[in-house]
Amino acid sequence: MTEKIIRPHFKLLKMDETYMWDEEMVAKVDKIFGIYLVDVSRSVYLCELQPSYEAYFLYSIWEGKELPEDEEEEFNEMVDEADYATQLVSYFHVSGCRPPTMWVHDFGAEEAGHWEDNGGTELEWKSRDYDSYDDLLDETKEYCNANHHV
Repeated sequence: MTEKIIRPHFKLLKMDETYMWDEEMVAKVDKIFGIYLVDVSRSVYLCELQPSYEAYFLYSIWEGKELPEDEEEEFNEMVDEADYATQLVSYFHVSGCRPPTMWVHDFGAEEAGHWEDNGGTELEWKSRDYDSYDDLLDETKEYCNANHHV
């Protein structure tokens, strides 16, 4: 029997979320984006035939007009405060994540662990460094929040 190995492959996804923000805030900067961590080696089906990525919210960024330093600091504080109310996990259709400009950083296939399909009903997690996939995911999220790549 052939073993199938699936390595986690993390990327950062930049989603335009301007429409969800207060008009006064958007008028100051033009665009506001959510940055999400996605494992593109995994997709889920949410009561539909089309697969979706499970996306973990990290932080928001903005682009456009430059603000005076004091206004920029206040604006960043408001964005950070709003980020605390953002859902931690969102789902985006795989087909909707095709434009390359949405993928802003590629960590490559993860060597720290992998899923093995030995012909059973569930994949088995194998790793020297992480007890579970969730441990790897949590460490990757923590790294991304501490080291903004966008």
